Amino acid sequence: MPGHTHTSTLIAAYCFDGTPWNWPTWQDLTGVHHGLFPADDAKLPYGWTRQNASDVKAFFNAYHRIPVHQDDLRIAFANERKGSPQYPGRDFWREWVKRRWAHWGIHSIILKELKETRIHPQAILLREGTESFAWPNANEYIPIVIDSLGIQLFGEDAFHLGYDILPSQYRSVIKSFVLTSWTRIRSQIKYMQGRANQIEAIAKASFKGRS
Repeated sequence: MPGHTHTSTLIAAYCFDGTPWNWPTWQDLTGVHHGLFPADDAKLPYGWTRQNASDVKAFFNAYHRIPVHQDDLRIAFANERKGSPQYPGRDFWREWVKRRWAHWGIHSIILKELKETRIHPQAILLREGTESFAWPNANEYIPIVIDSLGIQLFGEDAFHLGYDILPSQYRSVIKSFVLTSWTRIRSQIKYMQGRANQIEAIAKASFKGRS
C-alpha cells in the first residue's frame, strides 16, 4: 500500500501538535505566518477563502478522528483520489500544497542537501556504475539528511533543547519531503535518458540514410 505523501504527513503533523505551521523557520519559508486557520480572513494562507479554510479544517478533523494506530486508514483517507462531496477540503489541500511547493523552495533545499552530502541519486549512479546498479533505494540514504534538513526546514524549534537529532514524530515528515524529491529526480532522469536514446536513434537513422 502507498505510504504517506508530503501532503498527508503535513496533516498528521498538524493533527499532532499544529506543527510545522507554528515554527518561525517554516513560516518564513511558506509565508504562512498566522497558522492555517486564523480568525481574520486577511491572515488566511495565500489563495484561501474562508470557505476553503472551513473545508480543509473539516477534512483535517475527519483525519484526526481516525485512530493513530490505524495508519493505513489514515493514509488511504488522505490520499483518496476520487474526491468526496463530504470533504471538498481534501482535494483543495492536496492541490494547494502541490502548487505552493515550488514557490516555497522545498525541492531546491532538498536537492542542495543531497548534492552536498553526495547522495543525490545521479551522483550515486555515477559513483556505483549505472550498468549493474539499480536505482538507489531512497530508504537507505534519506536518514543521512533528515536531521540537517530538519534544521533547514523546521528550525531549532523542532528539536529538543541541546540535541541535534530530529524527534521521531517529525522524521516521517522530512522523509516524505525527500521521497517526493527522490521520485521527481527519477522521473527527470528517465525522461533525459529517453530523450538521449531518441536523439541517438535519429542520428543513427540519419547516418544510415546518407550511407
